[in-house]
Amino acid sequence: MRLLDMFRGQPRDCQVAALTALEKYWNEADVFVLSAPTAAGKTRMMSTIARWVHKKHKLQSTILVPNNVLLDQVVESEGIYALRNMDSYTCQGGATDQQGEAMSCQARKRVMGETCGQCVYLRQVRQVHKVPYRVANYYTYLAHRLYSPVIMVDEAHLLVNMTKELAAKHLWVDRILLKGGDEVRLPYFVDTYEALLDWVRTREFREGAWQALREELETGRMRYLVERGDRRYRGRERDCLTLLPLDTSHEPKLEVLWPSKKVQKIVLLSGTISRLEVEQLALAGKRVKYIEVESPIEAKRRPVFVEQGYGLSYPVSQDSLSSLASRVVNICNMSPKTKILVHIPYSLSAKILPMLREQLGDRVLSHGREDKIEVVDYFKTTKEPLVLLGSGLYEGVDLYGDDYQVQIICKVPWPFLGDPAWKFIAETHPERYAWQAIQQVVQAAGRICRGPDDFGSTFILDRSFRRLYSQQGTLFPEYFKQAVVIDG
Repeated sequence: MRLLDMFRGQPRDCQVAALTALEKYWNEADVFVLSAPTAAGKTRMMSTIARWVHKKHKLQSTILVPNNVLLDQVVESEGIYALRNMDSYTCQGGATDQQGEAMSCQARKRVMGETCGQCVYLRQVRQVHKVPYRVANYYTYLAHRLYSPVIMVDEAHLLVNMTKELAAKHLWVDRILLKGGDEVRLPYFVDTYEALLDWVRTREFREGAWQALREELETGRMRYLVERGDRRYRGRERDCLTLLPLDTSHEPKLEVLWPSKKVQKIVLLSGTISRLEVEQLALAGKRVKYIEVESPIEAKRRPVFVEQGYGLSYPVSQDSLSSLASRVVNICNMSPKTKILVHIPYSLSAKILPMLREQLGDRVLSHGREDKIEVVDYFKTTKEPLVLLGSGLYEGVDLYGDDYQVQIICKVPWPFLGDPAWKFIAETHPERYAWQAIQQVVQAAGRICRGPDDFGSTFILDRSFRRLYSQQGTLFPEYFKQAVVIDG
């Protein structure tokens, strides 16, 4: 039985090529990395693999997705059994809140201390272990240990953040015991790697975790990204320092993702996943096969125009800002009847907004961190050809159709070198540093032109992109390079 025999409907050429390659190398690899761009049909490919694995190899499969939007998509289009989080199920035992509304299973358990005798959530949990293939989000998978011989991961590039969270150290900093019995609180200015290193060097700790951290930091055995904020501990919020390791390639804690005795094959799917990220998933010793999936969208329908651009490294000169604003206005005026998304960091957005409004008036929208969702929703639903200055919209925004034919990437989103951890990566692993920027740019380019019948042009205005593309061209996906048009 061939893998393509299990495909429902008419497969696209890119799906035929990808699934044929996966079947060909099925017995020669443990991990398959499918670099699958926008409109490649990852959902249908995953369900096809799941049915084939069950029919031919009598094995169970689990499909993992990062969020409930994609989970709903798999359920609705493929009819695959799903396990959601406990709060998604309504209690069938008649429990209601103070407003008389039916409680979720999670709320009932939290309030009453137990589930009802006919709990629909527990019924789903029991059933999900019996079905031949199922879908869940990343965290439900781990919470219920939904291991199976075959694991498929959609948007697999997002797993890297999860691996850092799994391997992270969490230190409560509101009460630290020192040798001699003194008790101190970590000063609020200690929220970076460098500040933490300076602080621990001058103290002797009674607590083993802090003493071990001091030795680890002083020897440089491990580098961390440092985050500080409140975290729940035994029912209350406490000041917490979170240390996210920069390198998880040999992290033993990641065995929990796919225990070798329970997981035989792993299929990772993403439009922006590189070998650099795969290395961070603690897959050492496993045979990895990379499969490049062709884009079903012709390159001429999704051109990426790379202009000579402007110097936008900090600090940005007033001349560069003025030139950037003039070029953005020019592009917007060339497309007066289409909505335009302008990718720009918050810091530049505030400076360029007055200049754009002088020329484009009320056509220009911007958002802050608090009203981001509302403004983006308005931009998508209105019929007006607005221009949105959007920050952090590299993923999760689908702009399909004739209303969206142009977008602008003002600045390459380089990681902040003021953070000692990123400075360390840039100096010791330049490819990893470059990939962080490349991934964001490629994701941004995929916000428009969402299907084979769609069209959308992307303009990149940051001068540093040409250097990035020239020096690290091998890191860019082939489907992206096919669309690049370099000016001059």
